[in-house]
Amino acid sequence: MSVIGDDGWHLARAGTGDAAQGPQGQLLTTTISQEICGASQLGAGLVHMPPGHHSRAHLHRDAELIVHVIEGNAVTLLGERLERVVFHDPGDTLFIAPGVPHAAVNLSRSHPIRAIEVRGDQCFNADVVPLPELDEIVGHAATRLQDEFAGDARPTER
Repeated sequence: MSVIGDDGWHLARAGTGDAAQGPQGQLLTTTISQEICGASQLGAGLVHMPPGHHSRAHLHRDAELIVHVIEGNAVTLLGERLERVVFHDPGDTLFIAPGVPHAAVNLSRSHPIRAIEVRGDQCFNADVVPLPELDEIVGHAATRLQDEFAGDARPTER
């Protein structure tokens, strides 16, 4: 563990950290966490979503979540039955409150998504609650939205 020094800071260098599959089915590289640097209130990391991929439905029990898209075109499905579709493109930042069910979808079948996530979870994945009962909804919505995106039309917002 690299702890925060006496002067109160830690730098996560580009290209460092190990990518691992998170419980929500996304490839995550944790860059700031309690384990890495002794963070006590926040965790941060990079999300790598391959072309055509979508996460599993889940929620963050206690933590607020911020997602900032760097590259790619994403949709986040939100709500008790994932009925709300929110589009976000490079430069967009999305906030999700604790306890809100959601799943991310890469709209492109040929380009990855890269994003930065910051959470009020210093362990970065400690409060993720999988919602497998919603995964079928995610799969159907992802296919529909990716089909529409592939046809050069902006998928229908709901």
